[in-house]
Amino acid sequence: MTDWAPRISRLSAGPKYYYVDYGISAFIPPGSSERLVTGTYGRDRDVPELSDDVPYDPFKVDIFILGNMFRQELYEKYGNLGFMLPIIEAMTQYDPEERPSAQQALDQWRTIRRKTWMFKKHWRTSYINEPILVTIILDVLGLIRIGIYLTKWLSGHRYPGP
Repeated sequence: MTDWAPRISRLSAGPKYYYVDYGISAFIPPGSSERLVTGTYGRDRDVPELSDDVPYDPFKVDIFILGNMFRQELYEKYGNLGFMLPIIEAMTQYDPEERPSAQQALDQWRTIRRKTWMFKKHWRTSYINEPILVTIILDVLGLIRIGIYLTKWLSGHRYPGP
């Protein structure tokens, strides 16, 4: 019989997320001058430039899809992620040329993280329509969890932060 893996807090071991959709991928060798594709396959139907006829930059599509996922799965569900709106808006610009590159989006994310108060980075996400009693209980538990984290951090037992 196999035992359950121990539960580990996001504060002590940051998560890694992978977003993939290899079913519609195209191989573009590094340094290739041909960076355009055609096709309308994909799960996100909001991408404005998808076309079977007009070639488009798949890297800009990736930026849009990731930004749109941030909007739909995070920003629109949780009430305390307003700090993400600038990067979401940049990544989901209608005009692909107005969207950041992957490196620019990463740089913008790092800037947002640097400017975000440490307490807020470690605070729990709360659903937009979360009942007030649930909010109070979970916020108190969140304060206790952050207090434990800070106590260990201040005592020199550092966790790898998110």
